[in-house]
Amino acid sequence: MRYNFVSLSNKLNIIKRIKRLSFMPLPVSRYVDLIFDLVGLAILNSNVKVMILNKFGTKFIWKDIDFSKFGPLYNRCFGMTFEECGVLSYTDVVLFNKTVLTFEEVRHPNFNNSYIYNELYKPVGIYSFLLTVLRIKGECVGEFPLFRAKDMPPFTKEDALFMESVAPYIAYGISKSERVCESFNRCLDSDKPIVRLQESEIGLLLINAKGEIDGMNDAAKNMFFQIGLLENLGYESIEEKQLRELIRYVNTVTRNVFLNEGYNCNALPSKIYTSSSGISIMMKGYRLEGTRSESSLVAITCEEVIPDDFMKLKRRIRYNLSEKEFEICRLLKEGYAPSEIEKILNITKNTFKTHKANILNKICLDDIKEIKIFLRNM
Repeated sequence: MRYNFVSLSNKLNIIKRIKRLSFMPLPVSRYVDLIFDLVGLAILNSNVKVMILNKFGTKFIWKDIDFSKFGPLYNRCFGMTFEECGVLSYTDVVLFNKTVLTFEEVRHPNFNNSYIYNELYKPVGIYSFLLTVLRIKGECVGEFPLFRAKDMPPFTKEDALFMESVAPYIAYGISKSERVCESFNRCLDSDKPIVRLQESEIGLLLINAKGEIDGMNDAAKNMFFQIGLLENLGYESIEEKQLRELIRYVNTVTRNVFLNEGYNCNALPSKIYTSSSGISIMMKGYRLEGTRSESSLVAITCEEVIPDDFMKLKRRIRYNLSEKEFEICRLLKEGYAPSEIEKILNITKNTFKTHKANILNKICLDDIKEIKIFLRNM
């Protein structure tokens, strides 16, 4: 299997973009989503992504992990010794006087026979990692592990140097985004344009006539555990024996979302709940057929969505496009001819040519026909 080599100039460009991103006023989940994307452009890593957001290892964001299954395993690792767990504890890693730690520095010699390898890493396809400790003025604010699958090459010194370069910016961005979360307004407006995540599983909640949770599937557990975890829900609440804490949290959310709707109507209007951390969930409730109104059972579907304006920002940052360049791409995607775009944006033919050349250079294409093909899949 071949892997693309990222040139030094491209890596330096990505470092600058991560630095700029750290000053943007974004809630934490959206900031981390963009960091995952940009780091992935510079360093090949697996689909499994995790970023720990505090010095205790109890507040984190993940992608492509079923935490309803693996959360309890992670929880159990907190009480294990180095030998039992297979890797250094979170506390021990923080005490290291290094920013980037290699797999060899963190793992126990008996790692392949350890609990964490056989119960967590192996099932999700993790075989090696590069660990970056995020600090501000010497104080740890989190960790950013990069994972690789079995068929991937080992991380290099250049990868470690890149992570060492961006670590201070990522750490500052986390601290800034945490402050943004404190003032981020929740939005229950379903009229704004959204992008549905194709790979997102549909969560399902069952609500009884009293408005209490009677049941939820694993997809719903994952969604609300992630949201709640970023709002100081206890990480141990993913355990079945302590699930009541998570259920209480979900109850609070559903009551707030459907406060004025009641639960006894045939179909509740769609609502988009955006948490203070920036995660958006589209929720729609239905009274199940065959249930009487006085004992109605309501099913609420939950689907993670992304606001259209954030998706535009994500694409702009990913391809390093200016606002004008992105607008030209949008209009080309909608089928407008160059002459029409010049009129819409009130720019000259030469200005359009300059923007077109910049776009081609940034997304590594040869002509405008290739841009149109590329944009259909963007």
